[in-house]
Amino acid sequence: MDPLWHSYDRELITTLFIWAATAEFVDRDTATCSFDSPAFVHWLELMKALPDGGQYSEEAKLMNICYDLASNAGHQEKYMMKDEYVVAGFPETEGTGSYFLKLGSSPNAWRGTMGTNTRIGIMAASARQAGAWRFVRTLMEGSDLIGLNDGIPVFKAAFERELAAEISDDYDERFQISYMTPENAEELRQQIYGTTKMVSTDEGLIRILRDEINRYYGGQNSAEETAKAIQSRASIYVAEQYG
Repeated sequence: MDPLWHSYDRELITTLFIWAATAEFVDRDTATCSFDSPAFVHWLELMKALPDGGQYSEEAKLMNICYDLASNAGHQEKYMMKDEYVVAGFPETEGTGSYFLKLGSSPNAWRGTMGTNTRIGIMAASARQAGAWRFVRTLMEGSDLIGLNDGIPVFKAAFERELAAEISDDYDERFQISYMTPENAEELRQQIYGTTKMVSTDEGLIRILRDEINRYYGGQNSAEETAKAIQSRASIYVAEQYG
């Protein structure tokens, strides 16, 4: 078996952490945020405790922050864990532990979600809106199996069709792990149907978080001071942008 690359690249992990934080601690409906909560302080402490860098090892990974579980149908997670995986989410959070991220909207990241981003709309002044919607709906439903690595389908029927196609009895001899099982499919199903929060990739908000977190990594502020500084700056920004 090839050695497993144990890598906690700080820049990548911090980006994923920030994405999750914008979904967990920002309420765009009320234009408020809660980065000064104890839960966010604990998130900061967790991130700083992770080693920066990587080394080769044949030992299984204990945890990983995944940017696209659906794209590899959990195969990468099985390889890293050398066994089945559990999607736990960050500490002190409710729900599935997952967040939605729009395709093609990831700033300053090593890699965003897999797949291609397509935008299409209907002109408000169109005289044939009903026909235009039938055309758009046909594109959204899809007629062929595209694969989950092209993103999660909008319609439930399309998602279920693609998920069923991913289930396989095959076994990867090289990595000594099975491909997607019915149990893995159910885990992914729970993640998709139970996820309600959306990542914000607003560059201004991302910059506030990254600036203060980098100061925290550098030892300039404590976790509590960092959380308060982010809350002070972000609360004004969120109110201006979403209020």
